[in-house]
Amino acid sequence: PGRMFHSIEEAWLGVLNSSSDVKELIPEFYDVEGGDFLLNSQNLQLGTRPNGVVLNDVVLPPWARDVRDFVNKCRAALESEHVSQTIHNWIDLIFGYKQRGQAAIEANNLFYYITYEGAVDIEKVRDPQERKSIEAQINEFGQTPHQVFVRPHPKRFTPREIEALLLKREQLVSSISSSLVLSDGLASESPKFWTPFSDYKSDKSFKIHRKEISGVALSSNHEEVHSVSYDGSLNSVN
Repeated sequence: PGRMFHSIEEAWLGVLNSSSDVKELIPEFYDVEGGDFLLNSQNLQLGTRPNGVVLNDVVLPPWARDVRDFVNKCRAALESEHVSQTIHNWIDLIFGYKQRGQAAIEANNLFYYITYEGAVDIEKVRDPQERKSIEAQINEFGQTPHQVFVRPHPKRFTPREIEALLLKREQLVSSISSSLVLSDGLASESPKFWTPFSDYKSDKSFKIHRKEISGVALSSNHEEVHSVSYDGSLNSVN
């Protein structure tokens, strides 16, 4: 019972102050319809701690009214602009390029070698005691996740940045559309973007829009083709 997950505050202080206490929050902490995992809804007898505290529901922090309020506030924090600006750093540490190698050393992000995927082939360990020791290490202390990325993860866009990108897209679409004169479904020659179609030979064709194209423009260096469609999308092809 002394090692059971009992209190949010206690878990927070543990990972904050002990280098051997490593935890990551599971997705249920951010499920706005959830929170029941924090309740002993089946009234299980979970035992009593050495200090006499009977284990039951997980003790919430004082700023949470109930489990639903707690997970909703966790979700709001996860979706906040501050997290959007920094969560890529966490991804680099847990799943990315700072998990191993020199980058991990510089980030002070090293763990016991057995915890790394592929560090030990348990099936090749013949000594029963050594195998038991390795299995106990894995079962009790876990393993580092699979390394997914080997380069820095890009930063997540904030709502403000998304709005700026959408505005830029609208301005580009407007600029392209205003430079085109459509006739029978084909764009006529425009001195700002085009050389005549007759000067080009077809190299390949492929579908890039779900609906009919409403406008096409060629960059001034003749290296990019921009197209807009009635499906509301803008595509650029080199």
